[in-house]
Amino acid sequence: MSAVIAVEQDPAGLPATYAEIGEALGVDRSSVLRRAAREGWQDSGQRRLIDRVWVMQFTPSTLPQDVQRALAKHRWKTAAAPPATAPAGPAPEPTGQSDAHRQRDEAVRAIWAEIDRRVAEGATQNQAIDALVDLSRRGGLPEAFMELVRRANARAGDSRTLSRPSLLRWKRELRETGACVPKAPEWTGWPRLVLDLWPQSGGVEAVHARVAEALAQRGERAPGLDQVRRFVVSEIRPWAPAFLSLWQRPTEPSVALCLEELPEYLDEGCPLPSIHQCRRFVDGLDPIERNKGRKGPMALLALKPFKRRDADIFEPLSIVTADGHTFKAWVRHPVNPMKTFCPEVVTVEDATTRYVFGWSIGLAESTWVVMDAIRHAIGTLGTWSLFYTDNGCGFVNDCMTADVLGMLARAGITHDTSTPGRAQSRGRIERLQGSCLKRAARKLVTYRGRDMDREAAKAVEKRINTSLKTTGELPKWVMPWEEFRDWLGQEIALYNGRPHGALPLITDPETGKRRHQSPQEALQGAIDAGWEPTMLPPAVTDDLFRPYEQRKVVRGEVSLPWGRYFSQALEFHHGEMVRVGYDIHDGAKVWVRDQDGRLLAIAERDGNVIPHHPVSAVEAAKDKRLERRLKLLDQHADDALLERTGPRIVDATWQPSAADLVKAEETFAALEAGVPPKPQLRLIAPTPAVENATPEPLPPETSARPIFRDVETWAHWVMANPDRATEADQAELKRRMESVSFRLLMGLEDDE
Repeated sequence: MSAVIAVEQDPAGLPATYAEIGEALGVDRSSVLRRAAREGWQDSGQRRLIDRVWVMQFTPSTLPQDVQRALAKHRWKTAAAPPATAPAGPAPEPTGQSDAHRQRDEAVRAIWAEIDRRVAEGATQNQAIDALVDLSRRGGLPEAFMELVRRANARAGDSRTLSRPSLLRWKRELRETGACVPKAPEWTGWPRLVLDLWPQSGGVEAVHARVAEALAQRGERAPGLDQVRRFVVSEIRPWAPAFLSLWQRPTEPSVALCLEELPEYLDEGCPLPSIHQCRRFVDGLDPIERNKGRKGPMALLALKPFKRRDADIFEPLSIVTADGHTFKAWVRHPVNPMKTFCPEVVTVEDATTRYVFGWSIGLAESTWVVMDAIRHAIGTLGTWSLFYTDNGCGFVNDCMTADVLGMLARAGITHDTSTPGRAQSRGRIERLQGSCLKRAARKLVTYRGRDMDREAAKAVEKRINTSLKTTGELPKWVMPWEEFRDWLGQEIALYNGRPHGALPLITDPETGKRRHQSPQEALQGAIDAGWEPTMLPPAVTDDLFRPYEQRKVVRGEVSLPWGRYFSQALEFHHGEMVRVGYDIHDGAKVWVRDQDGRLLAIAERDGNVIPHHPVSAVEAAKDKRLERRLKLLDQHADDALLERTGPRIVDATWQPSAADLVKAEETFAALEAGVPPKPQLRLIAPTPAVENATPEPLPPETSARPIFRDVETWAHWVMANPDRATEADQAELKRRMESVSFRLLMGLEDDE
């Protein structure tokens, strides 16, 4: 459009200067002047001020035809293709300008616009300047224009006027710098001398002496030593580098502590600042410089500019993000109900609609908890395109991210991870933890967040410990695992139905008020607009969540760390590498596939294991071994008893009678009841009956303790002679009587 206007305006008589005609013809200005004089070109009578020179102009219609065509073509080109150096947008504003600086620049431009207007009306620049200066001094300018004069002078007082030097200086600043902004004040007098002499000085006293000497040669009065010291401390700040090195430490010392250590790091003669000067110095630093060294590079990112990621341009489930979060409340442990812990919650969220469509809970952020959350997500809305997570071990492992066998690769999902330590790049899922999971945790009495009152948290912990000591159970208000799982699902459903501040505004159909969409409404809106989830068949879904590993077939077997699996169908695949898939909840069988994914067999655990011998023979051998072990234990007891009692007289012919057995039972009952048995008469062992044998006199009674050939004989003797048996004999007899096998041996119980 600009090119057409330029061509149409040329015949209307827009004046052209010598320089413009020379550019159109491709010659210099002197050649145009000579041709104009030779051909008698007619002057338009108008003059243009260019660089303080009034330049003659010509009407294009009065020029020769070749000049008119060249001039029109030149103007068309310059209008159609502006110079490459011309800015595409508004000129950038100079940095460091305050409101007063901008107001002064605008006032100067407005004053010179008035001067240019007067020049356009026919006055010269000097005439226009003199007229404005005279009107400002006589008060003949309007009040609005006088306000511009006061702003342009940028000095206190209402009696400021215009002057020719000021106007010309302002014009020069506009032409050279593009803005009329006051320069920073420059030091003069003795402060300037201090600034020049400080780098090669030996301290404040040396600088003061040299400044006083220089001013004395000029006949000027020298400043005092305190004045020089205050100027050095507040303006030059030679102490600043050392103070900054003390300030920028990760221990985050205070200003007072840094000032206390500062004298050790200052050069000799360097003045020491006050604590107020140090605080003003710290306050004057920018936030990055103020916290550098006190915070790590990742923590400084929270103070630096950032870029926002916009996912609204994508369809639902184009980008899905997930993360694990330690739930900030105690619940009952699923394995040990007498123990409390904070479970790990893994959530899967759509980045476009902020809809949570997959979650899982577990003891920690493990591979299986993450896989269960992804299983829930795919079962709810199907698969997606890009999966954006952190670098946690639950998301980055062979089961998840392997090129061929990983679950994400088999589902056709591209996995992308954020830069380690930069949670800002995962702001969506981090916000979900605060607006959903932490919000839900605050509803429980066992909330353990950092903002929980310490006294209340200790009181809750004390009540839990007291309940465990007194009743042996946790309080009823500590949520069981199954109840927590159902409750958390309800809280996530509430989050999906709650308005979200990052979603578009809509009009509530019930209240008629403006509010943000909820994630559920955003997802439903996408479905109504034609978006459909990509669901997977149940057979594919079942196999998708089986982790696969590469294994070698050896004689029909494949091995995993927890067992061997066999199938006769693997007979012809001996020595081949196959993929072995397993169910994390059922280790009874595995799915064996070739490298192309075809199912070869479903192998069973220990499918080729048979009994080494018949079960009846094995059980008989076990019974025999048990009998031998019992006899061996009895023999060890006899040996220990002989070591304790020592050698005695052997009475190998004595055998207990029926009366002895009755008395032994009575004695055993008394021992069990804790009543010491009464002394009884000593039983004389009868001699074996021999036909036609002459009775022999009884041996004289002796108090010697006999030596017993086995434990049975010893037990009968102890029961028959409680007065002669020692306490050790009675205690050992009581211990042995507790054994059923010993009672059977003694004939005190029937073998049923």
